[in-house]
Amino acid sequence: MDVMKLISAFASLCVCGLLYADWPAASDLQWKDVNDDVMGGRSQGSTSELEGGLVRFAGIISLENNGGFASTRANNSKWELPGEGDILLKVRGDGRSYWMDLRTGQRQGAFSYRQSFDTVAGEVIEVRLPLNEFKAQAFGRRMWVAPPLRPESVESLGFTLYDKQDGPFRLDIIAIGFEEEGAVEVIEAISLLERSVQLGVPLYNNGSPEACAAVYETALNSFLVKGNQSLPAEQQQKLRAAMAELPEDADKRAWALRREIDRIFAVLSK
Repeated sequence: MDVMKLISAFASLCVCGLLYADWPAASDLQWKDVNDDVMGGRSQGSTSELEGGLVRFAGIISLENNGGFASTRANNSKWELPGEGDILLKVRGDGRSYWMDLRTGQRQGAFSYRQSFDTVAGEVIEVRLPLNEFKAQAFGRRMWVAPPLRPESVESLGFTLYDKQDGPFRLDIIAIGFEEEGAVEVIEAISLLERSVQLGVPLYNNGSPEACAAVYETALNSFLVKGNQSLPAEQQQKLRAAMAELPEDADKRAWALRREIDRIFAVLSK
């Protein structure tokens, strides 16, 4: 077992891996493709479900007949945007820039609230899109008279490729999530602590107290990241003081960190 790789993977989980737990898989949503052929264009784009709940949006963009876009969208039937915060995406793209679209029940013209994001060819990346940065657009032009986006009124989400470049494209939609402004949900924090213990205990029992301590310390440090409000400020202060007084000995350090995990778990479970 490569302990360092295991700890690195856990560190990534602490940063972002729990944010998608309460949202449906992309494949659970009912996707509908809308391309420029509705206006006489010849672009072709479609969605397909792949193994593991992944949805692939792929096709070919054509600039013929004044075309040049492909899109897909899903109705809001299994998720909701609870308020201020960020939409989180885990995607694998082709290096092109895409738009994420949010549509409401308003019928004053064919427009959506959208925000662009870049992809890296062949790489899985995580994208953060603040809700307050989605702007109303219609046919690629900003609608300055449209009202600001009201998250609770969103009825569908989708993705559009409209970069005025022809050729094949592919966007794999792995996960879609939401993080409320300035907070990581308590239920996610509890889950993180549980996972740290599940990983740390076997490491300790197999004679690696240093690795066990590293896992526990990584989990606890995630509660001290700026903007994390899952732990009350008073408890954050206590944790910060405890972390500053950790012993050097690996065995004692692992046990001291475990006591902090148990204490915080009790606080969050009340």
